[in-house]
Amino acid sequence: MLKKCLWLLMLCSIACTNLLASDYPNYLSEDETKLSNDQLLRRGFLANQHSNYQEALYWFRTSANRGYAEGQKQYGLRLVDGIGTVKNRAEGISWLEKAAKQGNKGAMSSLGHT
Repeated sequence: MLKKCLWLLMLCSIACTNLLASDYPNYLSEDETKLSNDQLLRRGFLANQHSNYQEALYWFRTSANRGYAEGQKQYGLRLVDGIGTVKNRAEGISWLEKAAKQGNKGAMSSLGHT
């Protein structure tokens, strides 16, 4: 009976892992150079939704480094708050300022509250 329970538990575990894996891509195997800025952000938001903050940070940083204002804002906010990384208020504000210079209203608003 114990063997059957363990076998069933293993099958359920594999099935659940496959379901979760299909929810969002494995960011380490992605070639981000082929992704649009919107795709980078979607991956960041999806990883964040799954509480994978380091992965979200990766996608937002990639977008920010491309000069995309929303990516800069998201990356800056995470640096300021220390989400997925060590807090770095100065660097976070720098990224928010870059986004604000491009007219990102969310970044402008955040700078008023940092």
